[in-house]
Amino acid sequence: MKMKTAITASLLTSALLCQVSALQAQPTMLEIDFADVQAPWQMGFADYPMSDDANEFYELNHAVGPLPEPLQQHRGLYVHGRNNSGDLFMFSHQPLSGLKPNHNYQVNIRVIFATNTPYGCAGIGGAPGEHVFVKAGISEHLPEVFINDYGWYQVNVDIGKHDLSGEQVKVIGDIANSQHCDSNDGRYEMKSVMTQQPIHFTSNDDGNAWILLGTDALYESWIQLYYVKALIELTEQD
Repeated sequence: MKMKTAITASLLTSALLCQVSALQAQPTMLEIDFADVQAPWQMGFADYPMSDDANEFYELNHAVGPLPEPLQQHRGLYVHGRNNSGDLFMFSHQPLSGLKPNHNYQVNIRVIFATNTPYGCAGIGGAPGEHVFVKAGISEHLPEVFINDYGWYQVNVDIGKHDLSGEQVKVIGDIANSQHCDSNDGRYEMKSVMTQQPIHFTSNDDGNAWILLGTDALYESWIQLYYVKALIELTEQD
């Protein structure tokens, strides 16, 4: 965690990760570690049909641990799933608290993750790198998964669909790394993606909002990556 203004941010061991006080009009930079076990990110999976064996069929999994070689000196949040629905959304969220209640803010988000998925490959439904879209945004209420009228798991946040952004959750990149499919050696690489424009939001009655990050996939097979850090630039608006 870093402080660049008079705003103070502190990590909490409870569900509240980012406590912001003495807010000013200048931006605050928050650096969030996905491997911080004292303030873990909450995981969710959506956009697949309900069934008794859904977790096994879609191979949904997440865990905090060291990254594979040659990045073993880092730790991160491993996320894995098999996109049998052609629409799997794998996401994590973290609360941002201590804001002024019902107040306007803007946020920029940078996500650093490790991926071993090359570019330029063909796959069912789309490319395994370029058609797994990384999304980031903010929710003014707690992101939760529910079952819709069609029997599918869905998240209660407008995330858009595939390469389309939602109202406050935006496409910021994909999981393809710098290796071409023809010369790929399976090596993991760090990749950084970020919002291109600030996302505007209003805090709720309790002065809270939720950072949300995830992948929205067209590619219909196994998807895996390690989230390492998120850099949040928060600015109070008049």
